Amino acid sequence: MFDKTILFLYVKINYDNEINGFFPLQKVFKKAYGYNYVEQEVIIGRQKNNENIIEIVKTHKPDYVLLHAYQDQIYMSTLDEINRLGSITLCWNSDDGWRHDYFKSIADHVHHPITVSESGFEKYKNGGYKVIKSMWATNDDYYFKILTDKCVIPISFIGQNYGDRLSLLKQIANGSNTNIELFGKGFSSYIPLDDIVKIFNASKINLSFSSSSPPNQHIKQAKGRVFEVPMCGGFLLTEYFPHLEKYYENGKEIVWFKTIEEGIEKVNYYLSHEDKRREIAKLGYERAQRDHTWVKRYEDIFRKVEEMHI
Repeated sequence: MFDKTILFLYVKINYDNEINGFFPLQKVFKKAYGYNYVEQEVIIGRQKNNENIIEIVKTHKPDYVLLHAYQDQIYMSTLDEINRLGSITLCWNSDDGWRHDYFKSIADHVHHPITVSESGFEKYKNGGYKVIKSMWATNDDYYFKILTDKCVIPISFIGQNYGDRLSLLKQIANGSNTNIELFGKGFSSYIPLDDIVKIFNASKINLSFSSSSPPNQHIKQAKGRVFEVPMCGGFLLTEYFPHLEKYYENGKEIVWFKTIEEGIEKVNYYLSHEDKRREIAKLGYERAQRDHTWVKRYEDIFRKVEEMHI
């Protein structure tokens, strides 16, 4: 644990940054404060929201302020003021692969941009920024293995229906002659986290795609599912994204595909090879437990930050 304080400015849209951000930070820091700035803007308006953030910094004097950037809710002048007040500022940039220009505009106003994108990392580094490379992870207090050997869903997919996902899912279903159970925005109603965990555990194959949001769906990027499914002990079959091999061994801890034809072939193979599927799920679970918790991610990030500020 770091004997310091942090303020986390976060958003809960499409991804629960309270579970996956604030709660783990409470384990890593002596004191962690959380502020959902998007929710607060709806209640009090943008100007007052920015004034509130500055007042929180003045009151609690956090050593660090971590922003999970979303849109333009927080003024750059607010970040400048936080820097002037003495906090070390960081910005988590989750879609650097296709929103780099936007995140770069924020990076000019924080001490450290944090990126999950290899290409984004190189751009920041070449631009002289004190960038930190990190990756998505999972809160193992909320994503966990359920003690059962029963997998009653042949194939499942949890995610939003955008781009060519539905077409790809139909091709896999037809190519494997197997129904795929679909969950998420555009497929079904809202799925609570408890049910998501049950689905991961109950599925023989959990599918994941790596396309980014339209209009940039051709860009492949890391997704939280890649860490959530193995943390639940589920078997993950995911579309490849660049440098995925840094986090898992293909065919040993998870399985990935680069073309839809390869995806269909691997669905058919692992549906008919239960022992291999279970062994991969087991080793994927062990890897996630060892290397891919949010507590470990934050410890790695802030060790690097502290080394830079000695």
